[in-house]
Amino acid sequence: MFRIAKRLVEKPILENQVFNIVNSKLPSVSRLKGKLIRAISDIDDKLDTLKHRLKKRLDLYKPLQIVPYRGFGNENELWIKGRVLEDKGIRLPEDDDSFWENILSMYKRFQSDEVPGVRVKATFQGNEQTVITDAEGYFEIRIKAPYVLAIGRAWYEVHLELLDRFNREDR
Repeated sequence: MFRIAKRLVEKPILENQVFNIVNSKLPSVSRLKGKLIRAISDIDDKLDTLKHRLKKRLDLYKPLQIVPYRGFGNENELWIKGRVLEDKGIRLPEDDDSFWENILSMYKRFQSDEVPGVRVKATFQGNEQTVITDAEGYFEIRIKAPYVLAIGRAWYEVHLELLDRFNREDR
């Protein structure tokens, strides 16, 4: 800053030049924003890891559930994605549910507790594939078909199973 003031006294410069000199010395807002977002994300990841370790060690996990998403495939293989979450006991909505019951159920759906590091096994017509959930509880499975699948058929059933147990109810 002193150099800028000294330069203004010695030789007049345009307002744009002052702005450019000052801005070149300060970190950009977008860089600061990016660093802040990365720092917050790192803290969140570390807190999630700590929470998972404590819940596992102290046997505090609620029953687990596999939430499969709609998969797809071709005549040679199937692709399935899903997530392992703690079961919050969310029931299907009913016609006579109050506004507040619906709000609470919606909150439970959005506030999911993912379970990382769980082995999930998929079985399709005798073929098996085992994967481990990522840090957010997601898994992705590609399983080969034992024979060429019919193109016109819309649905095939794939059996999904949790191989790891984290609480008393799952054992």
